[in-house]
Amino acid sequence: MLDAKTNMNLDNTTPPRKSRPDELVPSRYAVRIGEIDVLVVSDGVLPLPTKMLGHNADPAIRAAWLNDMFLPPDAFDWALNVVVVRSGGKTILIDAGLGSDPDLQLPRAGQLIKRLEAAGIDLASVTDVVLTHMHMDHIGGLLVDGVKDRLRPDLRIHVAAAEVKFWESPDFTHADMPAGFPDALRSAAKRFAKEYRSQLQLFDEAYEVAPGVVVRRTGGHTPGHSVVRLASGGDRLTFPATPSSRSDSTIRTGTTVSNTTPRKRLAYGSVFCGSWLRPAKCW
Repeated sequence: MLDAKTNMNLDNTTPPRKSRPDELVPSRYAVRIGEIDVLVVSDGVLPLPTKMLGHNADPAIRAAWLNDMFLPPDAFDWALNVVVVRSGGKTILIDAGLGSDPDLQLPRAGQLIKRLEAAGIDLASVTDVVLTHMHMDHIGGLLVDGVKDRLRPDLRIHVAAAEVKFWESPDFTHADMPAGFPDALRSAAKRFAKEYRSQLQLFDEAYEVAPGVVVRRTGGHTPGHSVVRLASGGDRLTFPATPSSRSDSTIRTGTTVSNTTPRKRLAYGSVFCGSWLRPAKCW
């Protein structure tokens, strides 16, 4: 449990358990942004067809890009990362991973809860959750059996009002997804809204969750899609949630457009740092 004597910094993070040899990405990665402690935790990977990546691009151009990125031509592993932030006495979970596999053969994702435990983070210590959007791979961890009972009763869940409204009657007309995904997305969002509605803290455009921790609605991936920006002591970090794997790329995924210019990528596809920083610890 994180408290005044046990926090998430380099010196006293719980020693990691040895990673299993079949893990494709490191379980976690710690960095300090000024006075803000940050822990990037891998929820695993989603195996997705490459046509979902840049589906609006010419197939030849997409194939060339995948080759340039040393990625396979037909399917790729989409990295899912969650961030834990400690600032101003608050412990903030940004997104919650996939949770249980919604019968879509996604066995390599949904690792968040056990990896938080391995990092020494008690769910009861989390004061706030920020949801970048309400896709199942960002809210599912909160729907795992027993998780809600382990969370604080006064937990605050921050999400854009436009996002909640969209999922009341979602329209996937312009989305390109494999069979089964639309129904799974609707089901997860509906269940989440039912179970956590009383704890939702809605914002319109932007909200400062803790000192130096600001969530801002961008739209694009979903109507209420948001990014989280951290700033402290001249250091900056952005968690866009929707990946862009190099600085000059514009990638469309389903209804997503992600166009970012990171200076340093801290974790594959998910976290970009605004200045060159030495990582606090890498596992």
